Amino acid sequence: MSGPMERTKPQGRSAAVPSMLDGEAFARAWEAVQAQYADLPGEDGAARRAAAYAPFFLQFGAKVFIAQGCRFYHPQRIAIEDDARFNEHALVYGSGGVRIGRHARIGPRFFLHSANHEITPSPLAFHERGYEYASVVIGDNVLVSANVSVLPGATIGAGSFVAAGAVVTSRVHDDDARLFGTPARPMQLGADELKSSPAAAILIVGERGDRRREALRRIAATLGLPQVAVASPDEVPAFGSAVRAILALDGSSANATPGTRVWTLRTGTPVTDATVTFEIDGADPVTLATKRTLTTAPARSERPLIDDAANITLYNALKRLRKRRREPTDQVDLLVAALLLARTPEHAALAGCKRQLTAILEQEDAELAAAARAIERNESLEPVAAAIIARSTASAAVKARMRAKKDLDLAERVTHTCPELLVALACLDSSGDRKGRDAALARLDGSIASADKAWHLLAIGAAAAIIGRADLCERVTLRLREPAFLDDHAGCVRSAATAASGFSYCCGIGVLLAIAAATELPTFRLAFENEQAFPLRFGSVGRGTGGPVCLRGHGRMADAGTRQIDASLVDLWIDAVTPPSVHAAQVELTDAMYEPLVPTLEAAWRAIFRAMLHEAGEPFIEILPWPGGRSAALSVRYDIDRSTQPGQVRKIIEIQRSDLGGPCGSWYAIPGTDHGSRIEPVLRQHLQEIGLHGLRSDHREAHGAGVTMHSAPRSEYWRGMSTLAGQAKAGAIYSELLSVSLDRPQPMWADGDEAADLWVTPLHFPLEGSTNDTDLSYFDRLAPLARARVKRGGHLIIGSHPDLNQEILSKLARRESLDACWVAPVATVIERCRRLLAPGAVRAVRPAGATSESRLALVTTATVADVAVRIERAGSPVSIEIVQLNAGQPRPIEQAPSAH
Repeated sequence: MSGPMERTKPQGRSAAVPSMLDGEAFARAWEAVQAQYADLPGEDGAARRAAAYAPFFLQFGAKVFIAQGCRFYHPQRIAIEDDARFNEHALVYGSGGVRIGRHARIGPRFFLHSANHEITPSPLAFHERGYEYASVVIGDNVLVSANVSVLPGATIGAGSFVAAGAVVTSRVHDDDARLFGTPARPMQLGADELKSSPAAAILIVGERGDRRREALRRIAATLGLPQVAVASPDEVPAFGSAVRAILALDGSSANATPGTRVWTLRTGTPVTDATVTFEIDGADPVTLATKRTLTTAPARSERPLIDDAANITLYNALKRLRKRRREPTDQVDLLVAALLLARTPEHAALAGCKRQLTAILEQEDAELAAAARAIERNESLEPVAAAIIARSTASAAVKARMRAKKDLDLAERVTHTCPELLVALACLDSSGDRKGRDAALARLDGSIASADKAWHLLAIGAAAAIIGRADLCERVTLRLREPAFLDDHAGCVRSAATAASGFSYCCGIGVLLAIAAATELPTFRLAFENEQAFPLRFGSVGRGTGGPVCLRGHGRMADAGTRQIDASLVDLWIDAVTPPSVHAAQVELTDAMYEPLVPTLEAAWRAIFRAMLHEAGEPFIEILPWPGGRSAALSVRYDIDRSTQPGQVRKIIEIQRSDLGGPCGSWYAIPGTDHGSRIEPVLRQHLQEIGLHGLRSDHREAHGAGVTMHSAPRSEYWRGMSTLAGQAKAGAIYSELLSVSLDRPQPMWADGDEAADLWVTPLHFPLEGSTNDTDLSYFDRLAPLARARVKRGGHLIIGSHPDLNQEILSKLARRESLDACWVAPVATVIERCRRLLAPGAVRAVRPAGATSESRLALVTTATVADVAVRIERAGSPVSIEIVQLNAGQPRPIEQAPSAH
């Protein structure tokens, strides 16, 4: 009985191992280490090599064996996974990126290259040209014989064999291939047919098309329970005597054989409390709200543009303020917006916005709170002026501009460097530089037409409102509504009067637009955060406590005595994972969506299936998805929505290599932009995933890729079922399910449509709220939920952007307990889950002639390495067996209990 492998911990930065960012120093250090250790003989030499080499590789797994005489070049681009073994005199060039899978066996005199010289006709000699890079992947459990050459761009699928002397060229070879010759080609080898029969211990019995039947099939697959199968009533006899329990969805005995225990679903007593506390056998209690709230952001509609623009701009401005640590510029924006509202006649549509801004200002420091009170009470605005001046001059950028233009008079300095000082000047009842103040304010009329920045126009409009120039304020609003500023498609104001400019997320701009809309449109109202409430209908089927699942104070949701289960346990799961239908708006990702509703319901079903098996005297067998006994999975996603440089990418990969233990980055670029084009070669060389950051659901570039959605105003962002259906039609591999939190990736639920091949990922946890973040404060809002997902064995996805402060990721790696996580890009995690957790991917069978001690086997549709099988018998210690599963070949597993 084998246990989980001990993980090689991330090596961290060391003075002895230079950062790979210092290319020359890194190369010299590696040459010295390889020269010292490469030819040491015997087991002791191999052990010393592994210890010395590990800090230099992109990834270096546990129990890696490298025989004497092997040579590696560019190790910082080579990932070697657990228990890979290299025989003598292997030669590996990692320049284009190389992955060697788990348990790979590499024969003597092996040659691998991941780059080619450019050989097309050219005036340049070969030695004057560059290289063409193409990564190489050797899958898990691959056996490579002696004298094999693997050329750039080759992929050898898991479980494959490569015969001696073969040359593997730039092709993708499927799993379980048998490759011979030059160039290597697959050959079919005869195999003995292994006879087996179904060994499902639990049958879920219902008619085809029953959505509960399909939901339970999906739940059992997601939980990795190969003993659970589904059948129609007339199919039950075909499963034979292996069946120990039946969950009959129609309430009948379902053709059960004598002695088979029959459980049923029924609608129990409804629970109407605001919250419920689940008490699940073997798990900590979990309290959930009985109402889910879906928040939708405003989007462009059939309403007048000014109506939409006011709502969209204010929504984005307030969203930005909630996400980031408020900088001096943000605080000035809040004060300007509050001033505008205070100088506007009372309007019911603006009252809610006024309350929100006042509440935010009251939460800030004492100076801002005092300024807010002065505005609210219509007192002297001297405190407001002082607050604006203090925050404007605190900006390093403003200071630099002021120094550069120090010879200008006050009016010119305001115009050229710091327009918000116009607002401060307007707030002053008296000024030491009265002449300069009056000169600056006198220029308001002439500045409107020439102003090409939204922030400058906002300052003019606010100053005009304060000094009673409503005509000027109206002209400012008209200027902001010109096509040069106001994007008709997005319904949002650009920060500058150019089509290439980004959008202005200013509360003050939103307020100006809202004032104009309230003046022009009798029906105008602010509705920039719409919420829909969905009740969750829990129920109980038995009194008292105990049993697999209870609701504290309400009784049992699953009653082992009567063998009844409340139907809400499956109906709630269906409701939760069904993407909402949102067509005219965007769903907003809120903190409430991270509540573990789906993980709790799945944990309840795990406990129920365990109770059913233990009652029948059978062990509870669970497939754990992560390899080598790892307890959770970790990926880091990077949305590339701005220009990114290769140097930024290398810094991030160095953090992955040194702090996280291997390549785990998934990068998503916006199609039609060059944001990701210049970094794509670097990403491929370091085994990073390249995906799509979509503006809409139907990008043709989504085919064969993972997708995240861009949240800028011109983007469709996420609209529930319509977005996912569009991505499924486009052929995407996976996408985001933003309406609910999952623990593990799973196929998209489309009301029982088994043809849906799109997988959805768990919600990501944002690492930072803005470019100014330097610590983990933003991440810490949700940190307890992130830790809980890791504890439950889920897939933790950290979300970031490549142009932000990546030292925060280092801080996270050093602070959190992530050593037990399997680190891999999202697509790699999805692929492993497809192989193990897709419905029907793993089945329990009984091999012909199996003994009573080993009468159960697992058969898979795909080859998978290091599958952790958890076996739990009632009253006995849990055991975990690590097995290798080859496609279509039943693998017996031990069922006798042993210490974990």
